[in-house]
Amino acid sequence: MKTRGHILVKISSVVFILYGAAALLAFVLSLMSAEAAEEYGLADRLASPYPILSVMFAVLVPLLFVAAGALGMLRADRPNSMGLCFGLGIAILLISIGDVLDLVLSGLVLNIAEIGTCVLVLLVPVIYVIGAWRNWRQPQPPFKKRAVPTLWKTARLIFYVSGVSGKQTRTVSFSPPYAAPIVPPMRSVRSRAIERPRPVALRPVSTV
Repeated sequence: MKTRGHILVKISSVVFILYGAAALLAFVLSLMSAEAAEEYGLADRLASPYPILSVMFAVLVPLLFVAAGALGMLRADRPNSMGLCFGLGIAILLISIGDVLDLVLSGLVLNIAEIGTCVLVLLVPVIYVIGAWRNWRQPQPPFKKRAVPTLWKTARLIFYVSGVSGKQTRTVSFSPPYAAPIVPPMRSVRSRAIERPRPVALRPVSTV
């Protein structure tokens, strides 16, 4: 059975992994020197009112992108397995909406290229969420139930064989096994002649 939304999930997962890896690499490079910190925005985060939260946000968000992309690649071909990915996609979409609103309110979106970047930032999470939703809510294929006898059916069969079957009583009788007649053993002619009674000789009776 073909999995729904697997192409959308795979495409957006690749973008998530690339973006998260690039953001983590930029954070690591910003720790090398002060110039790199200013170039990759770490200095601005440290100068914010909440520097610890800002730095944690800069690390956790790329990790979230990488985790969502990796899970999407692993579960894209397995139906009904992307509930977690759907939740991660919603979280990334909310973060992306917040970033775009921050850029718009700060007046940094001035040309068509920056507008296209904002649209792309919002479009990729939306594609990921749609693909994960289609996978998660994919209907399962119908399957045939196996004819497995239940305990009740087995008990009824046993009672039926033994003579009791629900409302009906039945007597089971067994005929005795066939017994062959006993044949005396064959005897020889001599033995039969010996056992034959001999004739009695008649003698004349004297009358004197």
